[in-house]
Amino acid sequence: MPCLAMTALNPVRTIESQMIDIQQHEEGSRSEKRGRAIDMLHRVGIPDPQSRIGGYPHHFSGGYDVPGSRRIIADEPTAGLDVSV
Repeated sequence: MPCLAMTALNPVRTIESQMIDIQQHEEGSRSEKRGRAIDMLHRVGIPDPQSRIGGYPHHFSGGYDVPGSRRIIADEPTAGLDVSV
């Protein structure tokens, strides 16, 4: 079964805890891993990553505008449409 972006993260755990878990095999303290997680959020264009990292997956939009990007990735652009449409 493919991993869908909307179900990839645990909805009852913060983004911070999940991003730190992803780094479980990397060197560094918890605070260093938190810093890397904040940097990752910053790199993908999440506004105010220092405060947003404490949020839950449902606090994030399904998509973000990445400043300066000239590409659009339409991941299942028709997923929310009714079959009759």
